[in-house]
Amino acid sequence: MQKHILPLSAVTAAIADAIDVYFDRQVLTVKGEITDVKKYPQKKWCFLKLLEKQGDTIQTELKAVFWSTGYGSIARFEQQTGRKFTDGLEVICDVMVKYHPRFGLSLEILDIDTAHTIGNLELERQRTIERLIAESSFVSTRDGELVTVNQALQLPSVIKSIAVIAPPDSDGLRDFIKEITRNSYGYAFRLEILETQVQGDAASAQLLKAIGAVADHPGRYDALAIVRGGGSNTDFKPFDHYDVCEVIAACPVPVFTGIGHDRNTSIADMMGRQLKTPTKVASYFIEHNMRFEDKVEQLYQRLLLAVHRKISGLKEQLKYIDRTLEQLHPQKVLNKGYALLRQEGEIVEDITALRVHDTIDIQTRQHMIKAIIKNIETL
Repeated sequence: MQKHILPLSAVTAAIADAIDVYFDRQVLTVKGEITDVKKYPQKKWCFLKLLEKQGDTIQTELKAVFWSTGYGSIARFEQQTGRKFTDGLEVICDVMVKYHPRFGLSLEILDIDTAHTIGNLELERQRTIERLIAESSFVSTRDGELVTVNQALQLPSVIKSIAVIAPPDSDGLRDFIKEITRNSYGYAFRLEILETQVQGDAASAQLLKAIGAVADHPGRYDALAIVRGGGSNTDFKPFDHYDVCEVIAACPVPVFTGIGHDRNTSIADMMGRQLKTPTKVASYFIEHNMRFEDKVEQLYQRLLLAVHRKISGLKEQLKYIDRTLEQLHPQKVLNKGYALLRQEGEIVEDITALRVHDTIDIQTRQHMIKAIIKNIETL
């Protein structure tokens, strides 16, 4: 009996028909971990795989794709979650089952449920915060707020030397440098730039290394600024990393964060002093020094006023002394009808020093009378 041989295309067509009949172009909601993400922004395509795992073992794997109609959901996901759409994320998404005779079975992703991812990310953040409170000796709570050793550090009266951790050639770094170097007060700062990746898989390790380098030389710096900006407001995962957050909390140099996101607050922000953007961090340093200058100016003015008042008081005292001395001048006394006794040209200040038969001069306002003492009587 001769076998019935089917062309391969007939088999794939039958599979396609079966899939069409079974799923009937339904939109399904599925959950899985994404991996092998490859984006093509110019074409608005993205190819990836969706996995279902049991522990570390992959149970199920399917190819997935965003075509141009669904590609915009990636940007919305990144904007709303603050995370980059990359390998390792668990997502819930709306899909349609597709079958192509050449490329096989795949899922066309139409939209992503950001609420699920945000919930998972927030749960992960909360666990990190709880771990910091429980395990780190540099983090505690007061009245329900996180308190760290770094936050308690006092700034010097004048900030002169600043370590800056930032991505190389980034808009955030340029904004910081422009703001702090072109300040209208003419303040000069010594900046030491530590170029560090703040996004991607290697970001956490690089941040740890850079912050550790600053912490090892606390006397060299007055403050540490961690800044980023420009580009996408996504992938803040390194700033929620336990080790990064703890090293900020323990850093012996006051840490200021301006990592360019107004909507969310990372755990790293909670460990130091959050100022949102690089420009605001630079402005804070300028205003801090300006406040000190204002205090010095106020003290200077108070000192001038005190000196002026002191000098004025002394002048009044001198005038009073002059008037008193003028009134006590011998000629003034003589003009009032009194007389001065002189002996050998000197005013007699102690009458008991005179003796009978001494020769004395009696000075009046207009006359000098010579006399010889004949008798001295005590009244």
